[in-house]
Amino acid sequence: AFKLLPTEDKEKLLFPERDIVFEEEPRFGTIAFLSEQHTVIRLCCSDIFYFEYQNRKIKIVTTQKQYICINEKIGDIAKRMKQYGFVMCHQSFVVNLYEIVEIHSQELVMSNGDHVYLAQKRASAIRKELRSQRGKILI
Repeated sequence: AFKLLPTEDKEKLLFPERDIVFEEEPRFGTIAFLSEQHTVIRLCCSDIFYFEYQNRKIKIVTTQKQYICINEKIGDIAKRMKQYGFVMCHQSFVVNLYEIVEIHSQELVMSNGDHVYLAQKRASAIRKELRSQRGKILI
């Protein structure tokens, strides 16, 4: 009978805490994720540099360390994090606009020194978003 249930219902049965775990707490500027070890990770949004999708998991790079998150899609993270100043710059990356130091033709340089891919079709939208967020032009 379990096999006949839609995937969404199966996930609710297997991970009942998921609905609670992924609620955002905007008043504190923190957000929760489920780690590989099925523990809750609570992170301050301003401490996150970027999210990277690799090997069907999400790597979260922060000021302190890197975390691996499961049961998330990069597109869903982009939607959740947009209100905190994050934007999808590539099909595998969601970056914190406030942590971008430089923009090159095919990559972004983050304040921690990491280089992140930039899709050509998203470059102009990212520049425009940066101008509106920061009030200045980055080249």
